[in-house]
Amino acid sequence: MDFTDSQLTQLIVGLLLGLIMFVIAYSASEKSIITLLVLMIPFQIINSGYGTLNTVLVYMVGFIFLLRGRLRSFPLLWAGMLILFALLLSTSQAHRSTYVDHFFYLVTLVANFVMFYLVYNFIARSETNERYGINMLIATGFLVLLFSTIKITTGFNPGIAFGISELATASNLEQHQRFIGSFGAAGINGAFHATQLVLLVFALMYYRKPGVRLILLGLFVGNAAFLVATGSRGSFLAMIFGLFLLLLLFVRQIGIGRVVALGVGLPILFGTAAFFILKFTTYNVLFERLLGTEFDGLTPDTRNFSYVLEKIPDKPVLGHGPRLYLPDQWTRRIPGYEPIHYPHNLYFHILYTSGVVGLLAYLSWFLALTTRYLRAFKYRSQSGFLNAVPRVGIVIMAMFLVDELKIEFLRFGLSDYQQFMFATWAVFLAMADRALYEGRRDMQVARMPQYA
Repeated sequence: MDFTDSQLTQLIVGLLLGLIMFVIAYSASEKSIITLLVLMIPFQIINSGYGTLNTVLVYMVGFIFLLRGRLRSFPLLWAGMLILFALLLSTSQAHRSTYVDHFFYLVTLVANFVMFYLVYNFIARSETNERYGINMLIATGFLVLLFSTIKITTGFNPGIAFGISELATASNLEQHQRFIGSFGAAGINGAFHATQLVLLVFALMYYRKPGVRLILLGLFVGNAAFLVATGSRGSFLAMIFGLFLLLLLFVRQIGIGRVVALGVGLPILFGTAAFFILKFTTYNVLFERLLGTEFDGLTPDTRNFSYVLEKIPDKPVLGHGPRLYLPDQWTRRIPGYEPIHYPHNLYFHILYTSGVVGLLAYLSWFLALTTRYLRAFKYRSQSGFLNAVPRVGIVIMAMFLVDELKIEFLRFGLSDYQQFMFATWAVFLAMADRALYEGRRDMQVARMPQYA
């Protein structure tokens, strides 16, 4: 078989990185491996039509950790299996010639759950610093800001490294003046920055060192700026909703005075960042798009749900197959298959691909996660930070479900953002479980009779 220079380079890079990760997974500490996997999420070094190198690395580390006994707990496995079962059922509704496309989609999706359990098992251990998971997510955001800062100076033309098209930075939406950072869609980048803003505000509530707080404020301004640059109206509104809910849930914990201070200071910081983007860059359409939004009923002017809504009733129970957008779908001849654009709505996406069964399975996952966060409210440990984390988990989940009204994170090409969200959910679930465990333990100790 003849390989092009690009394919040979990809193969060599993939084999070298795979070998390096294999050695690291056996010799390095669990902390180093998991941290590296999470920090690599926004940077899919090799990203082809069959998947990404990061997906392969997640499977490799998961397999090694399973053999070495580092993967011991599998919370919500039943919900994950429901999703997989629903997607397998939906595959039966697809044309046989597309099974390979759906297979690679399932491989990518299952890797998200492997990432979830890798991060959960690491964070859930009591010897892990209680703030490490949050710090790891914020550090990922810092790397994204660094990458975006470099990229915003290069204009709209994508750069290609080593002649490999998969290593090209995503083209920005020049026609629409919207910035695309590490992730493959403007709306997804907006959602990422909105999530980071919530994490940073939470950290500002509990991190006391002046130097650390100054860094957090700088990161807040950076994420606010790039959120504005994405021009994502939905992410902007989801961010407002998330921050309002966060402050509402923490009134009793931090006091009305600090909530008011944050309520006044955060808009000033956000406004400063927005002014810089609007004044000095060409990515200045967010507020123009917001003010110019028109609705046809409940549908925004930039969305057209009519086609997907017409097709959902054709296979309402099991759907049309897990993967919505197939490679070269506009030129391939697939009997009985009609190409379809992304609906830009997670719930319509799930209904079309895996039907009512799939929607119920995914909702079971989201509900089970939220229930586990809520369960930690029953007990209070001696750590105020640990007690507060489940509330943030609920805010991020609520904000995510609102944001997904305007885009679907389940696209095959968005495996990086999928991994980030599953890692985020794992961090908050592990910390909620730790808060529950330590709260129960402290309560039992308090109830024990004390002898002089």
